Amino acid sequence: MVGALLGIAIALLAAFLISLGIAKTISEAVNAIASSSTEMAATVEHQEGTATQLSSYVNQTTITIDELGVASQQSAKQAQAGAGSGPQALKSTERETLAVEQTLESMIILKEYVGAIANKLCA
Repeated sequence: MVGALLGIAIALLAAFLISLGIAKTISEAVNAIASSSTEMAATVEHQEGTATQLSSYVNQTTITIDELGVASQQSAKQAQAGAGSGPQALKSTERETLAVEQTLESMIILKEYVGAIANKLCA
């Protein structure tokens, strides 16, 4: 009888020690997961801030490009209006018109490029 009680006591002690080890392991895993989750949340928040800032820059760039386009078109119209001054003025106007067209094409390409970058960052 004493041997049976001693055996039960040893089994209970062993079960208790094993459960302490398991509980410690689970607690460490939970802490690691919580720490990783906190770090991921901070990273996502930082990336959201960066994406918002970049979006603002893209909008400002788009507005500037649109304003430059309007100014270029006005310059082209003024250059064409002055073309009546003679053949030299006409050649100058053609060169300016070509330069304006090239500038507009470059601005459109830049606008699309900036937009693509913003879309990639926001995605």
